[in-house]
Amino acid sequence: MREMTVDEIKVIKEKLKECKDEWLERNAKGHPALGVSTVQQILDNATDGAWDFVIEEQWIEQVQKYNKQTSSWAFDGFVFHVRGYLYIEGLGRRSQYGSKIAVGGKDNQNSAYKAAASDCLKKCASLFGVGSSVYSKIKIETDEQSQNNAGADNLNYQMGAQQTQQTQQIRLPDGSIQQGEYIWFNNQWIHQNDYYAMQQQQAQQQTQQQQGSYPSLSLTEQQKNQWYHETMQQYDPKGYQEMKQSSAANTELNNIQQDITETDRAVSNDKTDYPFENVQEPVAQQNEFQAQPQGDAKVQQQDFNAIPHGAPKEVNTQSEKTTGQQVNHLENIQADNPWNTPEIRESIEVFQNHKARLGITKDSQLLPHVREFFKDEKATIASITPDVLAKFNEYLQNIQV
Repeated sequence: MREMTVDEIKVIKEKLKECKDEWLERNAKGHPALGVSTVQQILDNATDGAWDFVIEEQWIEQVQKYNKQTSSWAFDGFVFHVRGYLYIEGLGRRSQYGSKIAVGGKDNQNSAYKAAASDCLKKCASLFGVGSSVYSKIKIETDEQSQNNAGADNLNYQMGAQQTQQTQQIRLPDGSIQQGEYIWFNNQWIHQNDYYAMQQQQAQQQTQQQQGSYPSLSLTEQQKNQWYHETMQQYDPKGYQEMKQSSAANTELNNIQQDITETDRAVSNDKTDYPFENVQEPVAQQNEFQAQPQGDAKVQQQDFNAIPHGAPKEVNTQSEKTTGQQVNHLENIQADNPWNTPEIRESIEVFQNHKARLGITKDSQLLPHVREFFKDEKATIASITPDVLAKFNEYLQNIQV
């Protein structure tokens, strides 16, 4: 792209200020207006088509109106907004916002966005001074201003506007002198571009006041959330249900991810106890026996005297038999430990052999095999129970070194 000279830039700026009478449009009242078609003709004439207008963002605002009698907010329509910029080669880019109050409901959004984009283009063009030579003859009217002329005039009257327009030379803070059309407003000279931009902003604020606005910013976060939920549930119940389902799914997903993270952290730090690891082998304690000297053995003679016995008594064999059965029952009772059975002890021995064959020395090395066996990312070593140990050994048997 060729770099433009200062003279070429000045020529473009001067052409941007020009506007032929036949280019002007007529508004709803029949007055001449600088509409979007006029702006496009001025841009084409000044730049030979070397300009671009881009919409960067667009959104829909649900306007709420406050009812003083019921002290509540109620839905009052939609406003379509866009944000875009106008680029002119050699002069750079200017960004602005455009808006359009919906007519015909939310379904008419294509034409509403188009009107909002036209409003944005006119505002961006005004920042380049487009058509400024005719500002003293006509007034730029956007769609919002056409609907709120009375409110804007009343607002200007309340502010005590005292307007006198004339050509002035203003010395800027950097020492340079800028010449143009200035308006005497509130005891100071304001460039006409800034003045009209301020009027547009005031008209937009007046529109929002008439249409209603969102609840006060002084509300707490809990009150705001409650208001948004109630409003969405009332005017978009389907979207509200989808939002709740999505929120619940995200919460469940976050909980699962947190559990996996905590498990992995515990495994990596070797802080998890598993049934096959960190078991201390029992160590037999050796007792030392030392011979102690004993005294001489003495033979004790006992006197055996005959003791008379009576007649033989009947023995209660039934009671002795019952006692013997109880002893046998106690011998058959085993400790309630699922790992302390011959089959499980044999499976544990097979499991240890598989670990040695695969070179697994830590639980963290075994964890991937456990999760693959269970097909569950949340599975841990503790998931292996006596019931599944044999099948897990079969799974390890198929793994080659």
